[in-house]
Amino acid sequence: HGRQRSAKTTLCTLRVSAIMSAAAARRAAVYRLLATGPLPSARDAIEALRQPQTAKVTMKEMAALLRSCVDDQGGDPAEDACVSECVRRLREAGDGGERHLDKRLASGVRIVPLAPEATGFNAWRREEEPNRSGGTAEWLLPEGAEDKAERVLFLHGGGYSWYSPSDVYRPFTTRLAAGSGLAVLAIDYRLAPEFAAPAALEDALAALRWLWAHGPGGEAPARRVLVVGDSAGGGLALSLMHALHVGECSAGGVSSAGVRPPSAVVALSPWTDLTSSLPSYASRAFDKATRRGDPVFSD
Repeated sequence: HGRQRSAKTTLCTLRVSAIMSAAAARRAAVYRLLATGPLPSARDAIEALRQPQTAKVTMKEMAALLRSCVDDQGGDPAEDACVSECVRRLREAGDGGERHLDKRLASGVRIVPLAPEATGFNAWRREEEPNRSGGTAEWLLPEGAEDKAERVLFLHGGGYSWYSPSDVYRPFTTRLAAGSGLAVLAIDYRLAPEFAAPAALEDALAALRWLWAHGPGGEAPARRVLVVGDSAGGGLALSLMHALHVGECSAGGVSSAGVRPPSAVVALSPWTDLTSSLPSYASRAFDKATRRGDPVFSD
């Protein structure tokens, strides 16, 4: 991540940070930013992007569009114009592109809230969200997942200060559950500034410990646990691995001894440089001439 301006741009960066890095990234960016009815060609897509009103398109229609406007070899003027329009809209949106995000939930996935009383996770509150019961996790359960001994722990993003499992992340977590066929546990770890580090890490550690021993139906040992984190959650997943390696969450803090490491970790656009000092702040800045780099964090 580059300069972090808001929770909205943090989430959006996952979708578009590599918008011009490769054809695959262009496909992902175009798929998520185009949402304007049946589009048989890239030129129609460009024109539709200029319209203020949007409507959903089907997967079949979008696949046809992508085949027509994205060329692995590059150099297609229609593709160039299409991606340029996507970048323009993103940079001028003023909301980090949030209104362009696909907010549909995956079908066939049950959402089961878990209060802190059921898990032993920390319950917490913050003044700016008086109606929020912090610490409430939720299961995302596709059909047949309750019988499996493999599970996923999901750590949401938001700069360690925003979001929860039940707001903007449900479109992702329900699709993660549907695509993997596994039960996904999304936790609501404590947020800054009310709860400073290593509070979030301690909550992630407690969730990993709990998930090895509990499934959707209650106590049941897992055969495999995978940790998936997005943005700040990706950094949190990597911090979790470090805590397991050194044996504690912080110097003299909560011990990680006896907690079984996850079977695998997936870090999606992880926020790893909290000092804002690494070279990518300059090397990944958006270049208008080449149209490469991060279109959000670049001014």
